[in-house]
Amino acid sequence: MKKPAYPILAQLMAKHGVSRNDISKIIGVTYRNTLKKINGEVLLDILEAGKIAKCFKDLGEDVTIDGEKGIFLP
Repeated sequence: MKKPAYPILAQLMAKHGVSRNDISKIIGVTYRNTLKKINGEVLLDILEAGKIAKCFKDLGEDVTIDGEKGIFLP
């Protein structure tokens, strides 16, 4: 199986039952584009990463993002 482009994001999604469709709604792009972003085919931009981080912060997680890569950090 292919390693996730954003493994911490994948863990948080599984932990909180957040679907790819939910992420699509959070960042405001189509489901297909969301899949490309989550799979690493297209990079998340910093604004999208920030919206996702806010969602998980609202769920009680302490997450930050790397400004250059948009990678979620514990």
